[in-house]
Amino acid sequence: LPPGAGSPQDTLAKAIEAEQIIAGLPGVEVYHTNISLGGGGGMMALDRAFFGQGTQGASISVGLRSDADLVAVQELARQRLGALQGAAVSVGGGGPGDMNTSLQVSLTGDDPDRVRAAARQVAEAVRGVPGVRDVSSAAEASLPEVAIKVDPQKALAVGLSGAQVAQQLRELTAGQTVTDVHFDGERMDVVLRTDSRDLASLEALRNLPVGTVRTVPLSAIATIEPGRAASQVTRLNQRPSATINGTITAKNTGEVNRAVQQRISALSLPAGVEVEY
Repeated sequence: LPPGAGSPQDTLAKAIEAEQIIAGLPGVEVYHTNISLGGGGGMMALDRAFFGQGTQGASISVGLRSDADLVAVQELARQRLGALQGAAVSVGGGGPGDMNTSLQVSLTGDDPDRVRAAARQVAEAVRGVPGVRDVSSAAEASLPEVAIKVDPQKALAVGLSGAQVAQQLRELTAGQTVTDVHFDGERMDVVLRTDSRDLASLEALRNLPVGTVRTVPLSAIATIEPGRAASQVTRLNQRPSATINGTITAKNTGEVNRAVQQRISALSLPAGVEVEY
């Protein structure tokens, strides 16, 4: 799935769909699937995050019969896997019959918003280059968020600072360990949190009670607005960065690389963004 999109269950369901498609490809002898669901970390999740692919995803290794046409199977796989709704698919290969080469363009800058905007421009330009397939970038994905901006003066009037408001919201939404109990010799934490059904809408969040001197709705001391945020933040040498990945399927990789660089050079990228091939 695109970086930040979907749940672990969604990722698993799409991986199973992909397996069914691969099993039906001509010449497939065996396949093996590795799935990263993100939360637990691990080397696969780390690799995916490093290359701007998000920590959730699946990698399926396929073994073909000796008489199979590798290039033809790859092209058919692209066509059929491309029909998976909501999934970002990249098809590569290995062995003497594989003519594909990886393409990677890195962007860095001091302003993360400018870097993401530039990455979207570059990804769109690269998609138009003949001989390049499976172009993707984590910078193109975003997630819904709720922005809460606290008015310090209004918060002070109910006995809270901005940091204390944030702490109260964390305790209400994520929970707070209030005590522990012992069952059959095993210690267990008791976590107190707000019922998620009470936070199922913006209106419910605006009416969330906060304050120490007196209790008021959250909306009385803060603005609460929906928005969108980057699904993944990456940095290179401590600077905001973004990576555009693709696959060169043409035989003349040098010509394709030159075409990619010409397309990118013709773009009016945001000031301060640097491109590295």
